[in-house]
Amino acid sequence: MKRLLIASCFVFACACQSPAPKGPAVKVTLSDGQVLMGRMSTENLTLKTGLGELNFDSKDAGELGLVKGGNVGESKSKIRLWLLNGSEFVGHWQKPEVDLKFSAGGDEFNIKVPIAKLERLQFQGNAVWSEDAVFRIQTASGDDFFVDVTKNRLPFQTEFGQIRPFLSEIRSMKPLDKKNEKWRVQLNNGTSLEARFQMKVLNLTLAMGPKKISLPLSEIRHMNRQEILRLGFQEANDNLASEPSRAQGSGGGGFLGSRFYSNKAQQSAKMEAAKSWKRVKK
Repeated sequence: MKRLLIASCFVFACACQSPAPKGPAVKVTLSDGQVLMGRMSTENLTLKTGLGELNFDSKDAGELGLVKGGNVGESKSKIRLWLLNGSEFVGHWQKPEVDLKFSAGGDEFNIKVPIAKLERLQFQGNAVWSEDAVFRIQTASGDDFFVDVTKNRLPFQTEFGQIRPFLSEIRSMKPLDKKNEKWRVQLNNGTSLEARFQMKVLNLTLAMGPKKISLPLSEIRHMNRQEILRLGFQEANDNLASEPSRAQGSGGGGFLGSRFYSNKAQQSAKMEAAKSWKRVKK
């Protein structure tokens, strides 16, 4: 009888215990000034971009912001998604919704965020800085992202035959025609060639985000190596990142005690790199 009573109490306790919230920790800022912090049930984001429909895992996401207007409603769901490594993708958010769960006073609340009022969605995490030089691509649609320099080889036809250098072997690239088919390619060893792409669409592996993308040559606005500008900017990132929640940052279950991503330092680093590109062009 005692065993039965103990077993019954155990089952009751398990039934009453609320399951731990799952999903990424986020900070939601609305256009009316309200701020919501909790865990989002959705773990993936889908954007319809100039490169097609792209799916992003929330573990790579830094923050979601607007291209224009004061909220998602005014921007008609067109947003800019920053990844933790500083890559940016612009597109229309497919099936935009944020279901949020948070607790207060021992009670749990499930909230469906009014998407039309959403101004900014930040994910928990810090900026990721590469230890080496990176290869950066800007598109006509407004994307600005980094590709993996060790896994991508670019197929060129030159006067001296075909070459397929890894991006890590390319020092610089400069388009020689408006269709982006012919380029001046300089390799790390000092070789400088006039080279023509052997295809009109490049299949590239990204440094973070979707594993592969298809990039039409006509979409390229800039494609070149970017040296690391981390020093100074990384310290700025630590200062500019959102502070931990004072309400839930201490004590048990304070998953919001970590910082939320801010793009300001990486944005500054990318703007500084763009200045050097302009100087080179002159």
